[in-house]
Amino acid sequence: METFQMTQNSTVEISVHISSDASVGSYVSMSNNFKKRSTQYNFTLLLGKSEELRNQVVSEVSNFFTDSNIINTIINNTSVLCIINDGTTKKQYTGTKEKMTNRIFVHYLDVKLI
Repeated sequence: METFQMTQNSTVEISVHISSDASVGSYVSMSNNFKKRSTQYNFTLLLGKSEELRNQVVSEVSNFFTDSNIINTIINNTSVLCIINDGTTKKQYTGTKEKMTNRIFVHYLDVKLI
């Protein structure tokens, strides 16, 4: 699992940047509680204050839907960049892509906030 070292007394946010020809639906959760659902390819979500977030896990999952004839090409050309920022520290994460069926693939990332 990835980690993010938060600066003390900071406000933490995650930005998700998706480049894909597939249709997408994304979800961000904190310790199994949904914070945001989005069909946008780029969005930012305020997670909260570092003191309240310490030792929690932020998760991002994006589901992609495409034509089965070109799914492998779409997977290879899709990029998902998640950026966690607390105003002092900024770190980028790429996560993992995984083909589920001939028409669906997912991207996922878990980051422990420390």
